[in-house]
Amino acid sequence: MPADDDVRRDTPHWDYFDDDAFPTWSARVEAIRAALTSDGRTLVQGALAWIWARSPVTIPIPGFRTVAQIEENAGAMAAGPLDADALGAVDAALGRAPAR
Repeated sequence: MPADDDVRRDTPHWDYFDDDAFPTWSARVEAIRAALTSDGRTLVQGALAWIWARSPVTIPIPGFRTVAQIEENAGAMAAGPLDADALGAVDAALGRAPAR
């Protein structure tokens, strides 16, 4: 839970940081993180894999500032798109219909 003086608690329309909603949003974030990092991917690699799994014609153009970030982004290609189970877990955590 963010600290009482955390700016996110007082930002209009950021209701997910209030005391009642935070546990639900936190659980969703953790479920998404687990799905994206399945198969040993980093979170960044999982995000790229999610994009590839949702659309075979979409080409993500990730940002980078360091050689290490370039290498991490390029490493996403080794594992390819998220599998159907991981993609379904992300969709379930977001509360939406599975991608086609």
